Amino acid sequence: MQQQMMGRGSPASGLDCDGNCLSGDAVTINMFDSYGDGGGAVTVGGVTATNSGSSSATTACVDLSACNTVIYEPTDAWSYENSWSITDALGAELASGADADGFFGNCESGCSDSTAVNFNPNADIVDDSLCEYPFSCQYASSLLGSDSSNTGGMSWFSFEMVAAGSADVNVSAVTDFPEFIETTVYSDCDGTGCFC
Repeated sequence: MQQQMMGRGSPASGLDCDGNCLSGDAVTINMFDSYGDGGGAVTVGGVTATNSGSSSATTACVDLSACNTVIYEPTDAWSYENSWSITDALGAELASGADADGFFGNCESGCSDSTAVNFNPNADIVDDSLCEYPFSCQYASSLLGSDSSNTGGMSWFSFEMVAAGSADVNVSAVTDFPEFIETTVYSDCDGTGCFC
C-alpha cells in the first residue's frame, strides 16, 4: 500500500519546518502603511519583507548580541505612508522607523572624525555630534559671523583676516556671571602675538 505524504511546503529561509530559527534569535519585521494600500520593503538578516495592505509581519533570524541593520527600500511614490518596527519573540519593540534605515541589537554609536579625541573606528552608527576635541588652538572651530557659541568651559575659535586692517570680535555673555567671561585673541597658534 502506497502512503501519500501531505507536505506543508518548504520552510522560509533560516527557519525549520516548525518556524524556529536554525541559528540566532527570532525577530518579527512589522510593516505598516498608513493609507492601507501597502508599499515599501524592509530587509533584516537577509530576509526581505514586503507589505501589500495595512500591515504585515515576517520572521527573520538574527544575532541580537551583534548590531543589526534595517534596510528600508521604497516600492512606490508614497514612501511617507510606510513605517516599520522590529520586535523580539516576546513582542518587545527593538527598533522602529518611518521610510528610512535603522539599527537594533548591540549597536555602538560613535564619532567618525579621526582628529577627535574620542574617534571610534568601530562605531556601528556614526554620530559626529558626539565628537570631542582637545581645547587647543590647533582644533579651533571656524568662527563665521555669529554662528559659534560656547556653552561652558574653554573653547577655541578661529577666523581669517584676508587683508590687513582691523576686525571686531563681539562676545555676548549669556550668563548670570558675565564677570567670569574672558576673551583673548591670538595672531597664531604659537601664541607669539596677542591682541587683548
